[in-house]
Amino acid sequence: MPAVSQSINNEVMKATFILYILILISCNCTAQHCAWDYSSITVVKIKAPGQDSACIPGLKITVLDSLSKPLITSRWNGSKYVDDTLRLYRNPPTTTQREPIDNANPMNPAAIRFWFAGNNYVLITHFDYLHPQKLKLLIEDTTRKGSYRLKTTVVELTADNFYHLCSHYSNWEQGAQGGFINGFKPKEITLPGNQ
Repeated sequence: MPAVSQSINNEVMKATFILYILILISCNCTAQHCAWDYSSITVVKIKAPGQDSACIPGLKITVLDSLSKPLITSRWNGSKYVDDTLRLYRNPPTTTQREPIDNANPMNPAAIRFWFAGNNYVLITHFDYLHPQKLKLLIEDTTRKGSYRLKTTVVELTADNFYHLCSHYSNWEQGAQGGFINGFKPKEITLPGNQ
């Protein structure tokens, strides 16, 4: 009897091992290959009427959903994650992100300079989470007073305004010599005149 029991145990172990191997083979496993996996960037250059080059500083740019309500996201405030309105920020003049990037020191995209974005406004999003065809930008001039204030404007974003940061088409982290995605250009918006 013990020989039969041992034989059954061996067969069960073989079947379990084969099943385990088959599960491992069939799993669709993906590994992170850069810090920006599944992230995309939108770069927006906002100009005043009659200006060709300079991006207007000091604007408040809020991301709206398809119902024109502000999108809420989690952001790291230095000690914990808090819910906050999703806004574009001005590309910083230099990278100030501390190393190493880990759970105690999460990546802060607003502390990283994207060389190809110039001095324009930047939005980093997870492209599977957001649906670009439904997003809008609410652009408000909060720094100028009276007749110098530019009109508040709502502009739609399209999928063409989002560029994947981690792809085999780009080595942007290597600087200008690494290049960025062919055909990249910021979304240009000219705000209407004064309110």
